[in-house]
Amino acid sequence: MTQQPPLAPQPEDRRGVGGGGLGASATVKLGRFSQRNFVALILVYIGVAFVFAALFARSLYLTSLDDQAAWLERLVKSQAKMIAAVAAFDAQYSPADRPDGAIGTTTAQLLNAYREFSGFGESGEFVIGQRRGDLIVFLDVAPPRQRETPRPLPIYGDKAEPLQYALIGQSGTLIGRDYRGIEVLAAYEPLPQLGIGIVAKIDLAEIRAPFITLALLNTAAALAILSVGGWLTYRLSAPLFSKLERRVRDLQQHNSDLQRQLLKLEILSKTNAGAIKRLSHDIDIKNRFFLIIAHDLRSPFNALLGMTEVMAQQTGKLSANKLSEYAGDVHNSARRVFQLLENLLAWSRLQMGEVQMKPSLVSLKKTARTSIDILTPVAREKNITLRNLVKDETLFANPSIVETVLRNLISNAIKFSPPGGKIEISAQESGATTEVMVSDKGVGMDAEATEKGFALGQVTTTMGTAGETGTGLGLPLCQDLLEKNQGRIWVETAPGKGSRFHFELPRNDHANHKG
Repeated sequence: MTQQPPLAPQPEDRRGVGGGGLGASATVKLGRFSQRNFVALILVYIGVAFVFAALFARSLYLTSLDDQAAWLERLVKSQAKMIAAVAAFDAQYSPADRPDGAIGTTTAQLLNAYREFSGFGESGEFVIGQRRGDLIVFLDVAPPRQRETPRPLPIYGDKAEPLQYALIGQSGTLIGRDYRGIEVLAAYEPLPQLGIGIVAKIDLAEIRAPFITLALLNTAAALAILSVGGWLTYRLSAPLFSKLERRVRDLQQHNSDLQRQLLKLEILSKTNAGAIKRLSHDIDIKNRFFLIIAHDLRSPFNALLGMTEVMAQQTGKLSANKLSEYAGDVHNSARRVFQLLENLLAWSRLQMGEVQMKPSLVSLKKTARTSIDILTPVAREKNITLRNLVKDETLFANPSIVETVLRNLISNAIKFSPPGGKIEISAQESGATTEVMVSDKGVGMDAEATEKGFALGQVTTTMGTAGETGTGLGLPLCQDLLEKNQGRIWVETAPGKGSRFHFELPRNDHANHKG
C-alpha cells in the first residue's frame, strides 16, 4: 500500500497517576497509602491494560487492513480482466451499425451488469470513471447508494484519489479520499482499451469498527478483573498495612529520640571543644612562660654571676678600665633582666585578667618622649638617633599600655639597627583611629620570621646587630595589649630594608565605644 491508515485516538496513558510509596517520605502514613495510593496503583494497572489492549487491537487491525487491501486488489484485477475479455469479444462480434462501436457495446453491458451488483460489506463499491479533459466523469457506482451518479470532479483535486491513479494508467492500493471526500481503502486498475478506470473500495470506518469494539471490550474486562482483584487484595492486605503503620510510627519515634540525643551530643561536643581550646591555650601560655624563664632569664643571670665572681676574686688585680668594662657588662645584663621581668609581669597580669583597661585621652607626643628618654642611653651605646616626629595626635587607651607597646617597639628597633642608624616615631590620624609608626633601617625580616615573631608558642629570640639577646615576648605582648584596647598591630618589612611597625587605637571615647 502507498499510505498507512491512521488509527483510532489512543487511550490516555495514566501510568504514574497518584504515584508514591512507603519510601517517598519518612512521615507518610501507611493508612493514607493503603487508601489513596492503592487506588492510584490500581488505576495505573488499568491504564497499562488499556494500552496493551489498544496495541493488540492495532496489531490485528493492521493485519486485517493488509488482508483487505490484497483482497480488493485481486477483486479489481479480476474485474478488469473480465471487462477486457468482454471488450475483445465485442470488438470482434458487435454489430457494425452501433454509433459508439464495440467500446460503446462493452460499456453498456458493463453498466447493466453492475446495476445488479449488491456490493460487498456495508460500504463496499465499484466505481467506474472516464477522463474527459481535466475532469473525471463517473460512469457508474455499484451498488448505487445514492440516487444520482456523482458529479464530475477535477482530475487533480483532493477527491476521488483512487480513480485519479487509475485514469493516469497506474494500478495498486491506497488509503485516500473517494468522490465523497471520505477516507477509504481502495484498489484501482486502468482499462486503457476502453479509456476508463475501475476502483473497488470500502470505508476505513467500517474496517476499524470491530477492532475499536474489541479494544473497548478488552479494556472493560481488564477493568473488571483488576477492580475485583484490587479490592480483594486490599481487603486481604489491610491487616498488614496496619501492622506496618504501627511499625513506621515506632521507627519515627525512635528516630526522633535519636535526633534529640544527637543534638545533645553536638552541644556537648561544641562545649567540650571550646573548653579544650581554652585549656590548650592556657597550657601553651604556661609552657611559654616556663620556656622564657628557663631560656631568657638563665643566660643574663649566668653572665651576671660570672662577671661579679671575676670582679670579687680579682678586685686588686683589675685595672680601672677593665673594672669599668665589667661594670658596664653587669649593668647591661641587669637591664635586660629588668626588661624581661617587666614584660613577664605585664604579660602574666594580662593573661590572668588583672590588667584594667581604664582608657583615657593620651597625648601621644608626650608618651613617645617618655619612652625615648628611657631608651636614649641604650641607643647612645650604638650611636643610634631616636627622632620623635609625633605632633598633636591623641589616643584613647590605657596610658601604661601605650607606653609599654612603644617601649617594646623602640627597643626592638634599637636591637636590630646598625650602629649610627636612625629610628623615627611618627603618627597620623585617620577617621576614628590614630595610627602610630616606629621605623628603622635595620636588618628587616622575611615572611617566615614575621609570622613567628607574633606567635606565642615558638622561641623567636634573634641576636641583635651588636650581639644583643631578646625575650621573644615583646611582639606577642604588644599584640595582646592592643587587642584588649580594640587596636591592632602589623609590620612592613623585608630583609636588608628595615622594618616599619604600625599599630592603631581609637582616637577618642566615641570611637572606642563605637568599636
